[in-house]
Amino acid sequence: MNLEKIETDARAKIFWGESPESVLAELQSKGLGSREALEMIEAIKKERQASIRSTGITKIIVGSFLLAVPIIAYFIFRALGFVPLKLFGFTIAIGAYGVWKLITGTMNILLPGSESGDLSDRD
Repeated sequence: MNLEKIETDARAKIFWGESPESVLAELQSKGLGSREALEMIEAIKKERQASIRSTGITKIIVGSFLLAVPIIAYFIFRALGFVPLKLFGFTIAIGAYGVWKLITGTMNILLPGSESGDLSDRD
């Protein structure tokens, strides 16, 4: 069987959230040696972690901008001389979502191995 196709299938399965152990068993059943299969899986796992870290950086950037929304709104409302409570409450909710993005982005960067499941399902 074509080694390139085997590696592509293994990469897809790991990125889709299958356990490395099940992918290892499948690679070995297709005739790869255990050392070669382990090296392939380790490389794919590092690639998956790099992808998760990349997503984490994006989440941190987006979260930072969203966190700034209520702060900017506060100063704008203060300059206007009144605070529309419903609108300010909405900006606070946006800021809270920004905090959530910052936290999840930080976790993605610090602990990329803890992220489970399909990478295409992540926001």
